[in-house]
Amino acid sequence: APAAPPRSSSVSGKKPEKPAIAGRSVNHWSVDDVLAWMQRVGLGDYLLVFKENEVDGACLELMNNEMLKNDLNVAALGHRQRILRKVKALLG
Repeated sequence: APAAPPRSSSVSGKKPEKPAIAGRSVNHWSVDDVLAWMQRVGLGDYLLVFKENEVDGACLELMNNEMLKNDLNVAALGHRQRILRKVKALLG
């Protein structure tokens, strides 16, 4: 009998998920993963407020202007827009 065809390199056969840290999609990032990403993309000024509010990957995916302004108290519109641009770029 002929040999079985080689398995594909994709473990699940699904399309690749959003960018990952340590093999985990953004949705599964811990608070520390989010903080590490923020540091890498130049959002270090906001580390403390994101940490205090326990923003993990699932929360990051849902982040919007109102959350930044009302929940995280990022007052400056320019700062909120900068954060949202970085999140949008991350999520594709």
